[in-house]
Amino acid sequence: MAGVFRTELIRAFTNKRFILVFALAGISFMYGWSEVIQIQQESTVGAIALWKNILWRGSYGFFGVVMAGLPYAGSLLTDRRHHFIDQVLMRSPFHQYLSAKIMAVSCSGAAAVCAPALVLLIVCCLVSPAGQGYIPDLSFGIMGLINPNVINPGATFVLPPAGFITLSLLMLLCFGGLYALLGLGSSFVIRSPYIVLGIPFIVYSLGYYIIPTSVRLAWLGSTEAALLPTTILISPILQYLGLIILFVISRLLWGHKKQLLSD
Repeated sequence: MAGVFRTELIRAFTNKRFILVFALAGISFMYGWSEVIQIQQESTVGAIALWKNILWRGSYGFFGVVMAGLPYAGSLLTDRRHHFIDQVLMRSPFHQYLSAKIMAVSCSGAAAVCAPALVLLIVCCLVSPAGQGYIPDLSFGIMGLINPNVINPGATFVLPPAGFITLSLLMLLCFGGLYALLGLGSSFVIRSPYIVLGIPFIVYSLGYYIIPTSVRLAWLGSTEAALLPTTILISPILQYLGLIILFVISRLLWGHKKQLLSD
């Protein structure tokens, strides 16, 4: 297992598409900075607030779902197209290959989304004072699940700056890893690499616009709530579970090993 995973991990992180990942992140950050520059001129903004505002206003979620899948989510299609998978399965069991593929895709997706954001955070800490700015009061929002029509945030808590940054980076890792898995899952049933990379973007976009307009789901915010901490933590948790369920369904739809070898 270690050998297969090492091979898949090396293939994932030596992918030249990571250059495009950082290029897309740069576009998002430039757009976000252009949106917050007026706020920065009017008053001094702390490093955490500046970082958070650049990510929000730069639509990092829309860029992130594409960045997550770019490095390796479509690698299964490549392996099948170039018959690389035949050579792998001669040396390793099928379940080991698939497990290594899942881990490599999730790790590369998590790094693709979190690494540029971490670089941006370091830059913000260097160019802006260390003031924390606004950190939202967080709650799990369980009551919204029980009765969406009742506004009851439940017990709230405030994280210190270090805790907020840690939670934010953890959510960015989960966001990138799970949307990358969604791309891999779509490659189980779809053979076009362009559609595979577009499926996470479509899912994110639908949730971004549909959830806020829904009477029963509006309390979840939108799919953007899975990117960074907002107020209700049950929203990203449910979204992560939903992405896992979609991946499992796509895996079940893929069929048996024989179908893989016959393609």
